[in-house]
Amino acid sequence: MKVFIFFKERQDIIEYLKRIVKELLSDGYEIYMDSRYNFLPENEFKYHILDVNSFKGIVIVLGGDGTILKAAKKVNPYSLILGVNFGVRGFLTEINPKDLRKSLEQIKRGEFLIDERIKLEVKYRNKTFECLNEVALITSRPAKLCIFKIYLNEIFIDEVQADGILVATPTGSTAYSLSAGGPIIDPRAKVFIINYICPFRLSIRPIIYPHDLYAKIEFTKNNEVENVYLTVDGEILGTIKQGEAIKIKKSERTVKFIRFGKDYYKKVRELLI
Repeated sequence: MKVFIFFKERQDIIEYLKRIVKELLSDGYEIYMDSRYNFLPENEFKYHILDVNSFKGIVIVLGGDGTILKAAKKVNPYSLILGVNFGVRGFLTEINPKDLRKSLEQIKRGEFLIDERIKLEVKYRNKTFECLNEVALITSRPAKLCIFKIYLNEIFIDEVQADGILVATPTGSTAYSLSAGGPIIDPRAKVFIINYICPFRLSIRPIIYPHDLYAKIEFTKNNEVENVYLTVDGEILGTIKQGEAIKIKKSERTVKFIRFGKDYYKKVRELLI
């Protein structure tokens, strides 16, 4: 069986990688990675070099939720991600490092479930990005409010003063949006969330809208803040000037995770409550 290994370059993960690659090779697995690494000398570790977006199969991700998010931007939509937890919470990961070989044997026997997650597509000027968790516009001057206009399918919804605004997927509902007071959305639901970061209005609440609508968020005139940061899954990708807007819709691509029958709400109880 072919597997791709995507990992965070951290010393404890590298040490684990050296051991597990030898074990998987001895078990007969064909291993792919995206580069040749000095700590895995070619004469000792026989693996293939390939971009992860060109690989179709099982992608083993060694790291935490942040590494999962990076992998999700790159993997082929036909691939299945198996997350091995080396992070703090590991909400998106599925197994502990010691269980990898056993889990791969389960996969070979077909004893697993596929957890398919929807993503967002963000249009910013002439660029397009995808994200699994959320896209956010955040003030570039701490403690200075920004004014945002919100549209759904070009229909005006609201104008809000806040430190920022975000649009999240059901997967992202347990990330930044949750910290901003948003609801937990079952990942099987085909909806998105518009949520606010420190809004200056007591009555404001998050908006949940169906996945077949597109959102437009406009940063309007402000005398104190000239631009806001655009972040996608926690990564700053640029700034939005006054009068500019971003458009957000459901991506045509999804991300597929391997699960072993664990209850989603059990994970919520264990990690978030």
